[in-house]
Amino acid sequence: MGMGRWIPVEAFEHAGHAVFVSDEDGHIDYCNPATAHLLKRDRQEIEGQRCCEVMSLRSLEGKLLCRAECAVQAQVRRGKVPQMRPALLSLNGDLPRAVDLFSVAVSPPVGRRIAILHVIKIAAIAHNENVVETGSRHEPTSYACLSPREKEVLRHLTSGKGTDQIAGELFLSRATVRNHIRAILSKLKVHSRIEAVLASVARR
Repeated sequence: MGMGRWIPVEAFEHAGHAVFVSDEDGHIDYCNPATAHLLKRDRQEIEGQRCCEVMSLRSLEGKLLCRAECAVQAQVRRGKVPQMRPALLSLNGDLPRAVDLFSVAVSPPVGRRIAILHVIKIAAIAHNENVVETGSRHEPTSYACLSPREKEVLRHLTSGKGTDQIAGELFLSRATVRNHIRAILSKLKVHSRIEAVLASVARR
């Protein structure tokens, strides 16, 4: 079992967005079929390689993001939480494509190293989701069903925080946080916190 395989990666096999998991040194332990399709490479050619060897992402200003000294890895080592960022993806000389890159450090079980979950969304793709109007924004109906507190807990989950951290920052008991998380999983129709994070990323 690789570094990131303690994460329930089966949840990402049919995800519409590219999802891959790397260790804190940047080696890709898992990628889903959407990643292979996006990069136009076989999964076997991607897994085991360093991110910078298979990805070519740049900031909107043209700064190379995928490099040996990766800013995301450096943030994780310093205990900081990477967030969603717009980027440009270049492949085989094609014109750069606008994407949204989301990375989050996932706290490992005892004896495991930190894993970093990455999601790459092609920008401005229209999804066939039922949406409802909430103020000036459109949101998937499942997300709109979350209470304000559940949305707050989900935002903390998306930042890579665990039950104890969420409880401390929101001044809630651990049991209350767990109840909110169970409600979030039920309403989003997912089975794990990682899947809830992915669902949250997908709606942005």
